[in-house]
Amino acid sequence: MTYDLLKLLHVLSMATWLAAALWMPGDVKRTVASGGDSAALRARARPALVLDLVAGIATLVTGVVLLVLHGTPLRTGLEAGAALGLLLLALVAAGIWPAWKRIESALVAGDRAAAAAAARRLSALSGVGHLLWLATLSLMVLPV
Repeated sequence: MTYDLLKLLHVLSMATWLAAALWMPGDVKRTVASGGDSAALRARARPALVLDLVAGIATLVTGVVLLVLHGTPLRTGLEAGAALGLLLLALVAAGIWPAWKRIESALVAGDRAAAAAAARRLSALSGVGHLLWLATLSLMVLPV
């Protein structure tokens, strides 16, 4: 039962991690480009980024616990998938969060041009993150 519960938590945290990252970059880019309400944008984006980090950490922790608890022998796909998951988490922490902070600072200062430039960077980094997601999930489920 513990294994099944951990597996459920792993899959739920993984789905949450992916979902948290899907809509936010486009929302930021559209809101900044249209001159929309920056306070409302900040209220939407910050929780999504926090969820992105927390769900990413939960995914990695539950994955490691599952491996240890179940005694699953490591295989290349799991090792590579875990490495890409760590890389994705690093991208969120070291790339996407700083890009958001630049956007947020520019919006508070009223500098829409700087916010738009940072939003483009955020979108590009998120695109890289989506590619990492695809590779990570593929490696985790394929029998390699």
